[in-house]
Amino acid sequence: MKTSQRLILASAALWVPALAQAQTDTDAIRKQVEANDVAIGRAMREKDYATLEKFWSPEMVVTNPANRIIGRDEVIRLIQTDVIKYAHVSNVVDRVSVFDDIVIVMGHEDVTMAGGPSAGKPLHRLYTNVWRHRGESWVQIARQATLLDVDAADVYGPPKP
Repeated sequence: MKTSQRLILASAALWVPALAQAQTDTDAIRKQVEANDVAIGRAMREKDYATLEKFWSPEMVVTNPANRIIGRDEVIRLIQTDVIKYAHVSNVVDRVSVFDDIVIVMGHEDVTMAGGPSAGKPLHRLYTNVWRHRGESWVQIARQATLLDVDAADVYGPPKP
């Protein structure tokens, strides 16, 4: 066997375990972030603000389906006042991308509002959630949700000045 072939084999022997470990780490991160997403959904339904504050960064920004950019405290206020209240939610994760301390989750979801102008009507939307690793946990730092095939004013009422 030539020296160059031995070097290639030796390099592969070193890299294969490292790649396998990286994949295992990525899978664990995906599972954790997906579990956090489930916990957020449950916390929104149960109005569990401590859990929301645990998983939502204080600096979190959201472009909501009403096409407004709001922060974490405003989202919590909308939940407290039942502006955000779902009778049903189901979502499908289409892609999870892991970049060091950032995870991007993209998917689509079907929601049925419990109140407001669209109460009882199924709505379809696309979403993107952005997570950052902070300390020992993953926190959501951004979310964007877009309604499909419906005007946001039909769901949330006319825009507020």
